[in-house]
Amino acid sequence: MCERIDAEQKTITELVSLLPDVHSWKDEYENVVYEDGATELLNAALQPLRDACDNCPACILSAIRQKGIHVGIVTDFNYSEEAKSAWSETHNESQQYF
Repeated sequence: MCERIDAEQKTITELVSLLPDVHSWKDEYENVVYEDGATELLNAALQPLRDACDNCPACILSAIRQKGIHVGIVTDFNYSEEAKSAWSETHNESQQYF
């Protein structure tokens, strides 16, 4: 996706390092539970992550998943919406040349 939206692809190691370590555990029903404040910590880390990967939704999603974090806890990130927007912007930019 980076190439298609004119973003510079960074290494996944670099991107993952921008996310905080949040502690999680499984409750008695095998649900993953995160420490208090995890959502706020992760949402605060989104802007540096976005800056590092030129706001590429696929890179953001990859970093979150590679860190072992459930995407739903990062409430300020919606892959579907952000990918749709990125593709739309790319399409609109390409149409300007015709």
